[in-house]
Amino acid sequence: PESTEEESSQPVSTPAPLTAAVTGHKLCCKRRCEGGDECAVLKTGGGNGLLVWGEKLESVQAIRIGTAVCGQLQCEASITSDGDSGCWCVTPMGLGAGAAVHVELAGGVIVPYELLLDYLPPVVDSIVPLFGAAVGGEELTVQGRNLGAVLAGKGWEGGGGSNVVEGYEASITVGQSQVTAASWLSDSSILVTLPPGVGKALPVHVTLAGQTGAAPPASLFSFAAPQVYAAVPPFAPPGGGVGITLLGQHFGSDPRPLLASVGPLSCSNTLWFSDSAAWCVTPPREQKGPAPVRVEVGGQSGALEGGFTYTTASPPFTFTTSFSPQELQTLASAGGKTRLEEFREWLQGALALRELAQVYVTKVEEVLLNRRRGSDHRRVGGVGSRIRMLALGSQDDPEGHEEAMAVLGSLVQRGASAFATSPLPIQRVHVPGEAEVEWGQTGSVNGGGEASESGGGE
Repeated sequence: PESTEEESSQPVSTPAPLTAAVTGHKLCCKRRCEGGDECAVLKTGGGNGLLVWGEKLESVQAIRIGTAVCGQLQCEASITSDGDSGCWCVTPMGLGAGAAVHVELAGGVIVPYELLLDYLPPVVDSIVPLFGAAVGGEELTVQGRNLGAVLAGKGWEGGGGSNVVEGYEASITVGQSQVTAASWLSDSSILVTLPPGVGKALPVHVTLAGQTGAAPPASLFSFAAPQVYAAVPPFAPPGGGVGITLLGQHFGSDPRPLLASVGPLSCSNTLWFSDSAAWCVTPPREQKGPAPVRVEVGGQSGALEGGFTYTTASPPFTFTTSFSPQELQTLASAGGKTRLEEFREWLQGALALRELAQVYVTKVEEVLLNRRRGSDHRRVGGVGSRIRMLALGSQDDPEGHEEAMAVLGSLVQRGASAFATSPLPIQRVHVPGEAEVEWGQTGSVNGGGEASESGGGE
C-alpha cells in the first residue's frame, strides 16, 4: 500500500551494529583443534581445546567455563578458513554438567552466546579394601576416573550428607552410610574414612556437582558380620523369660533393627546397646541343654554354638538397698569393680558357691524406700534399688541352686547380722516362697507380708 506523507516523514530506526559476536564453536579432545578432532564433553582434569569464532573477537580478554578461566588464550582477526575472527584456549579443570561458557571483552563485557558444556561424570572403578568394621573409622581408597582434579589436596572432615568443597557439592556414601571425612588425592583417587554401618555387598556412590558414579558389582563393600562371644548369664530355666546380655562385636554403632535368637526361636524385647552389646529375653524351650546364640543385623548373622544352656534355676530373689542404680555402677575400690560387682562376689562367698557364675543379676530398678523410724511410725523416704538375682545350677551341678537357696534362707533368718559384712546396706530380702523380711534400724527382723516400696503400707 502507498505510505502517507506523515508516515514517510518519520525517522527510520536501525539497530546499532554489534562490536563483537560469537557465531560458532568447537570443542576438541586435544589441546590443538586440528582436523576432525572433536569432543562432546569436557575432561575433569582440563586440557580440551575450545575454539570460538564470529565477528570482531580479536579483542577478547578471557573465556570462562563456569567461574574458571581458560588458559593459553589466543585470539586472531582471521582464525577460520572462512576468515572469521575468533579465539582458541585450553579448558580448565572442573566438575558438573551445564557449565556456562562466557566470552569476555575488556571491562568484563560479555559477548552474548548461549553455550553450556558438561564435564565427564565420575566413574568408580574399585574400593580398597572391600571390608571394614561396623564401627567404621578405617581408611578406604576410592579409585576411578573423573573424580575431581580440581579438588586435589582438598576435602572435608566432620561433615555429613552433601558438603561444599571449592564451590562444588560433594557426597560419598557406603550403602546408606554417609562418609563424614574425605580427602582428594587426584582426579583418580579419593581417601575416605569409613563411616559406621552394617550390611554386605553395598554400593559406593560418589556424587560431585550433581553427577554420580557407582562402584561396579565386583567392588561392592561389606561391613564385618556380627560375632557373638558370650551370653550373660549363659544359663536360664527352660521356661524362658530371662533377660540376657549378648557380648560380641559388629552389632552396629547406632540404634538399628537387630534380631537375636537362642536355639531355633527368636528372643523377645531385643534391644541394641552398642557395637559390642545387645540384650534380649530368652524364649521358652522344653528340653534342657546347650543351644546356639545368634545375632543378625544388616542381613548378616553370627552365632556362638553352645553359648547358652537351658538348665534348672531358682525363682528370682531380690535385695533392696538404699543405693540408687547410679551408685551401684560407681567404682567401689581401686580394683576397678563396681559396688554391684563387689556385692555379687560377697554373696558368692556367703552362699558358699563353688562358681561365681551360678548367681546372676537379671534386673536392677529404682524404688522409693519408706521405713519406720521409732515408735511413732514416722517415715523416712529415699531412693534406692531393687536388685533381682537368679541362682542357677550348671550341667555338672544341677541341684546347686537348691543349696544356694537353702543357705540364703538361713542367712535371712539370722537377720541383719548375717549381712553385716556386705558391701551394700541391705534393707530387705525376698526369698521366693517365703515372706519378705525387713531389718529395722536396730538390726531386728520384721516378718510379715511383702512391704511396699512405692510409698504404701509396710
